[in-house]
Amino acid sequence: MNLDHTPHPEVENHYHVRELIERQEKRTRDRINWQNQKKAEDSFLKAVAGFKDIETLDFHCSHCNLDFVARAKKQIDSWAEIAYYKTKHRCGTWAIRHITDRYKDSYFERSRKVAYDRGVNAINLVQSFETGYNMLYGKR
Repeated sequence: MNLDHTPHPEVENHYHVRELIERQEKRTRDRINWQNQKKAEDSFLKAVAGFKDIETLDFHCSHCNLDFVARAKKQIDSWAEIAYYKTKHRCGTWAIRHITDRYKDSYFERSRKVAYDRGVNAINLVQSFETGYNMLYGKR
């Protein structure tokens, strides 16, 4: 007697059943992706909620190459998951300070005020070739 022989084909290999199974698996993947996106969006909104809606900040105008202080309004682009403060300079150019992507904030690269502060503090640092470095930090 041959036990390997099955009189009926396997149901899972039938093309109609296969389509149903694949469609259900796709719906499951889509639901899980939607839940993960919703969790990420909620955590983003909770992180941004700690910042004030209107804040007075330092800005840099890229058109005039000037630093200025202004009141700015918080704006959130949830599709890109970016939050920032935005204001307009008197020349009409928009200035932006990032809240979430601070490493992309161009203020720290362009501002004269920040450059001045860096220069003042660089003078106070003891360099490795100067006298007193070994006394403070030890030999290499």
